[in-house]
Amino acid sequence: MSAAPRLGHASRWLSHLVLVIGCVGLAALPNRSAHAKPRAPTSDPFRRATAALLWPGATRSFFVSGSGVCSNGEWQTVFEPSHDGLPAHEAHAVACSDDDLPVLHWEMDNSPLTWYFEAVAVPGPDSILFASVAVRVINHGAYAVQADLRTTLAPLSSPAAFVAWDSDSASNLMWAGADSPIAHGWRESLAPDSGDTATWRLRPGHERTRRYLLPAYACPSERLIALSKTSHRAYVSRARSYWTNALAAGMQLSIGDRHTESAYRQALVVLLGCTQRHKGALIPIGNPFQYRDIWLRDGARCIAALAMAGQTSLARALATSFLRYQWPQGPFLSQRGQLDGTGQALWAFEQAFLRPSPDSSLATVTNAAVSAWRWMELQRTSTRILLGKMGGLLPYAEPRDGELPHGRGQLTGNDAWAIAGYRATARLLEGAGRAHEAIAVRQSLSNYQAEFARHLAESKSADVPPAWDRPAIDWGNASVAYPCGALSAADPRFIRLAERLWSDSPEPGLVRYGKGDSTHTYLAADLGMSAMLTGRIDDANRVIEALIRWRTASGGSPEIFDRATRDYGSNLPPHATAAAAIVTLIRNSLIYDDEDTLRLTMAARPQWWRRGRFERAPTRWGLLDVSFSLRHQRATWKWTAVSVPTILTAPPGYRIDHLNSPVASQIGPRQIVVPPGRKWFSAELERVY
Repeated sequence: MSAAPRLGHASRWLSHLVLVIGCVGLAALPNRSAHAKPRAPTSDPFRRATAALLWPGATRSFFVSGSGVCSNGEWQTVFEPSHDGLPAHEAHAVACSDDDLPVLHWEMDNSPLTWYFEAVAVPGPDSILFASVAVRVINHGAYAVQADLRTTLAPLSSPAAFVAWDSDSASNLMWAGADSPIAHGWRESLAPDSGDTATWRLRPGHERTRRYLLPAYACPSERLIALSKTSHRAYVSRARSYWTNALAAGMQLSIGDRHTESAYRQALVVLLGCTQRHKGALIPIGNPFQYRDIWLRDGARCIAALAMAGQTSLARALATSFLRYQWPQGPFLSQRGQLDGTGQALWAFEQAFLRPSPDSSLATVTNAAVSAWRWMELQRTSTRILLGKMGGLLPYAEPRDGELPHGRGQLTGNDAWAIAGYRATARLLEGAGRAHEAIAVRQSLSNYQAEFARHLAESKSADVPPAWDRPAIDWGNASVAYPCGALSAADPRFIRLAERLWSDSPEPGLVRYGKGDSTHTYLAADLGMSAMLTGRIDDANRVIEALIRWRTASGGSPEIFDRATRDYGSNLPPHATAAAAIVTLIRNSLIYDDEDTLRLTMAARPQWWRRGRFERAPTRWGLLDVSFSLRHQRATWKWTAVSVPTILTAPPGYRIDHLNSPVASQIGPRQIVVPPGRKWFSAELERVY
């Protein structure tokens, strides 16, 4: 998904969606959680502190702001704490608990008072998502003060940013009670006539608490009242149990780097939460708020990242949902004019259904891939007939997503992704035991790559242009090496493209989107991955570091932001593709299986070598357990044996010192290749810096 505005851009069919979700739970009060302590408040890198309360499969999520607003896209609940008429300051961060699970907490300073908020969302039995918010105020001063907490239900203050597409704006907003059969929230009352404001006279060291239930949809009052009888602790336990089990289903990562491990886990939470159930199918969405729609270009990235992370069942379920976007003629389209979607869907099928072994339902997606391949071959034949010199490529298109500011054109990225789709189709056929058909697809793949190379050589661009026939914004051309494989990551043209994009960005590792001050997050991810594949580890690490840095305190990344003002405007985080980029880069730096050899520790950082390990990592050759360490200038790797050669990469700052082994060969200063079937290897290293 590009950075072009998409507000109110939901698909027509999606506007009729009815989803079965669950009810929400309640968060434990700060410092009183039964399972994890709240993380110490941290500064958010952006001008505004925000976070998302989401749940897999839900039709709505909650947008939480450090200013004290919780919105479901239809209405908002506004918390206004104060003392003696002085309002509290906006929170600097809305963070997760120290276990990285989506139990949010934030603090609003109101010296001598501190207001502690904690919120959680969980599903319940009545098919509606709820958020529970617990508020605690403590007087840290030396004298008594009056603490006031005004809480109101209100229309959206900025509807352009986050509007629920599945309902009209709510009116006559009511708290649950005897006089309101339909409610938009429940609050713990101190007295029958307490109104919108809870008031306490707090002596030094004393505290008070109040609790709220906020539904994603209006619901009967008695339902909210019944839900309020379950304790905070019970709801928090339920939420943490779910998310803990969900994360435990995939690859387990332990590298002695809490910052990176946290980024990886929080990104997975975003990927799991950016899903939606529709007519029995689970589909990937771009964002829980203003991008709550389906883009194959985003969904494919999320599916691939989940497959790499060991979330195999979820990745396959999401990939299967792509079948509903295949047209009878063969192409895959979720958004008008986005011809790259066909190749991306096929790539997603290959990523999900061949790792860690071919799935039993492989025949269905393989047949769909063959149909799509035939359609692309037909399009390439038609352009040879109609376009002459520009023939052999996919036809003109207008993706309506920012890549082509003026008119339509032939985008380089469309062809690069088609090439990725051809390769994916061949792999799917081979996995399904249809070798004869795979040979035909691979022959057409070779021809397509030759056409791509010819057009690139004939272009006037010094690197890789975003479009073949006219000026355009860099987008799909950043993916021509990884993951598309239309060019080698070591191709001089591609390296010049990466250097051009990075040199124009004020933020090391990231790139601009178009002209102006918009810094993009995940657009640089493929550049970083290509750098990793060619040994340019510093470039790859700059991308990873920047992606991790420019996240909210709860782990969400916007798609674009202004680095000078640190503001993302109405482009609210978290974006699913940015989360996918974090998962993909971290995972591939440790274990890479997209070639005919297994690569281990390709870009493992020095601190990871103290006690690095990961378990149940899915590869094309099965599930792997891997450990690696560096002791006294000796590197040791242990891994589950595979049926292909394994390339081992030494830590940064070291090179192989006089390798003398009958079972291994040195293929570079830092790389060793060992034959299939090996389970461990050890090598003496020499420090170079």
